[in-house]
Amino acid sequence: MATTASPVSKVSTEIFSVFFRERALDCHWLAQTDTSRTLSHVCRQWRYIAIDDPLLWNAIHLGTGTEGEVLFEKLCFERSKQTGLDIFYSDNREDYPHSTRQDIIYNRSGFRDLLEPFDPTILHLSRCRQLRLYFMSRACAFAVLSALKTASAPRLTHIEIVVDCGSNASHRIHWPRPGDIFTGGASLLTFVDLRAISPLQCHIPLQRVTTLVLNTQQTYNEQCADLNSSELVKILREVAPTLQHLKLKGNPVLQQGDHLIQWPELELPALLKFVFGATLDDEGLRRYLGSVCKFLVMPSLEDLNIFHLDHLPVGEAWAALNGKLGARIKYLALHLELDDV
Repeated sequence: MATTASPVSKVSTEIFSVFFRERALDCHWLAQTDTSRTLSHVCRQWRYIAIDDPLLWNAIHLGTGTEGEVLFEKLCFERSKQTGLDIFYSDNREDYPHSTRQDIIYNRSGFRDLLEPFDPTILHLSRCRQLRLYFMSRACAFAVLSALKTASAPRLTHIEIVVDCGSNASHRIHWPRPGDIFTGGASLLTFVDLRAISPLQCHIPLQRVTTLVLNTQQTYNEQCADLNSSELVKILREVAPTLQHLKLKGNPVLQQGDHLIQWPELELPALLKFVFGATLDDEGLRRYLGSVCKFLVMPSLEDLNIFHLDHLPVGEAWAALNGKLGARIKYLALHLELDDV
């Protein structure tokens, strides 16, 4: 009995190449790795696509994987040729090896020594275009970031760092800050997204950054409120000449006594979009939002987005912005909590 060829086998390799490229670009960044895995299974039929298109292999997920996963990472690295890489590194260890939560709380130095030194070469920084680092332990995060102090990332344009400790006991310890990273140079870096870690805990070069996201959430506030107001001003002053998009979610500023400090006026001349909001309703948050809106001057602002706030902090923020928004505003979005609508 003769077999009937599948209709999909008649599709040209050029169409498949375009399809899988768009799949990789439009979906969540992990989907590109999934796409590469799919192609590796069908490469007998579409060998041209699977091997000869480097853009289908340039997303690499690094972690403490199995031997098979390590071999697949190597395959992606080879088939991506010399294209820029999108690197995702995840460290899912919640605590130090062979430790208890009480050990971590009361004896941080001993368990810091149990971590193996991190080798930054595994991140392929010479070719890395986008770098995403995910941690479940502040200690493990700082160990990796400290290893990046003198690193060079000549092609890096985008970096995201997430420290997702949750209820992990280690987040209650004030670990020494890694300090400056990428002192060897990251001249193309324009996008910085930090979640539950402040720019002063790991100071990234901000001179050319056009998009800055400082993202905190309720479960992270205890561990990431690491800045005082003068330090936040310092960060924004450093990035001010080039910053076009700013997102502040939550309150990254230490609240104790902070409301007594007079925030200086700061102009962000290139800022086009300002997004801010939170999921918390407390007096400290309202003071923080009001202070930020009072001291920021945004003459070129076109897009203002206020989200996840109840009517009280929205009123504080709007009162602070009243009279400061120019004729350039083209888009205004206000998203209140449902309980306040």
